[in-house]
Amino acid sequence: MSKILVLNNAKIISIKKIINNGFLVIKDNLIFQINEGKYNYEFQDAQVIDCHNQTIIPGFIDLHVHGGYGYSLMDGTIESINNFAKLVPKEGVTKFCYATVTASKKEIDNVLSVFAKYMKTENKGNKARIIGAYLEGPFISELQKGAHTPSLLHVPDLNLVKSWNIISNKNLKFIVYAPEIDPNLNNKNSNFISSLIKNNIIPSVGHSNATFKEITKTVEYGLTHITHLYNAMSPYNHRDPGVVPASLYYDQLVTELICDGIHVDIDILAITYKIKGADGIFMITDAMSAKGQPDGKYLLGPLPVIKSNNKVTVEATGKLAGSIATMIAGFKNLLKITNNNWQDCIKMASYNSAKQVGIANKTGDIVIGKLADIIVLTKNNDIFLTICEGKIAYQQE
Repeated sequence: MSKILVLNNAKIISIKKIINNGFLVIKDNLIFQINEGKYNYEFQDAQVIDCHNQTIIPGFIDLHVHGGYGYSLMDGTIESINNFAKLVPKEGVTKFCYATVTASKKEIDNVLSVFAKYMKTENKGNKARIIGAYLEGPFISELQKGAHTPSLLHVPDLNLVKSWNIISNKNLKFIVYAPEIDPNLNNKNSNFISSLIKNNIIPSVGHSNATFKEITKTVEYGLTHITHLYNAMSPYNHRDPGVVPASLYYDQLVTELICDGIHVDIDILAITYKIKGADGIFMITDAMSAKGQPDGKYLLGPLPVIKSNNKVTVEATGKLAGSIATMIAGFKNLLKITNNNWQDCIKMASYNSAKQVGIANKTGDIVIGKLADIIVLTKNNDIFLTICEGKIAYQQE
């Protein structure tokens, strides 16, 4: 295959510019040219794809996903991780953080060990690339446990974090925790958040029953990230404010949003966008293995769940358990709530996530010199083509 790929006859949308008809040249794995007008066949050996005036935007970055299409990080195999990475580009994902669920230390040890091997030898080729591991649990509140197993929950433990970071070959990117259960919360120098930041791990508050004042303290320590806003956290209560109003109040806090219209109502998505603005939100899926699978019984970690009517619930309680959201479906909802502000939607689906994990200089936007992480959308905003670091990972039949 040619080392030069040309996407011709397309609308090209980046954060700062819209080209209504142009072409994009990819050389090796980078964006080499972005031009208006028709391609002049400058490169004789190039592979040229006619996009039929469809829309090119940056590839989606899902910072919080547990799996899909029958696969999960908790499967603990290279094959499972590889299969998910090959399938997820069909929803426009070019990069993602793979998330665990609360499990025993032995199981998490094994999962992170396999993950480290994958990151070292397999994180390449024509599939979505993994940015790092997202540890969701066990350092969370039993009062806001969601679909996590209560008997396996644990107070924040820096020795465990150190062990897991070593096992993962320093591929831990995020750790979710509930600050109110941190025994060192009031210690400015040795609280959980400060310690994670010193070790280049992003702390995120989630599955937490914290008060507004406790979140204020975490912001003072450097917190910048909130896990799946509105879900599994102390709510907006005008007499007893918790995580939700604090997340909306502090500009420093960038919030994950599941944009499926189930975990967060579409009108609440619109309100959140109005308050936080595009710079304060990144869309995630929080999807689990049942995504893309038939209705039926599945496992979320060790917990039996049921997929039915576009949602997944805990078999024993009927409560929501993860999601079966896709990034492209969420992107369509973002277009609705922003009145088709494409550039704001690109921020929330791509650029903000790249910025949060420190790779915005490499990806998350369509800019010459950045990685060719690109999707082409049809006139109906379905996925026509997904390119991961210059390689075609999915193409609509």
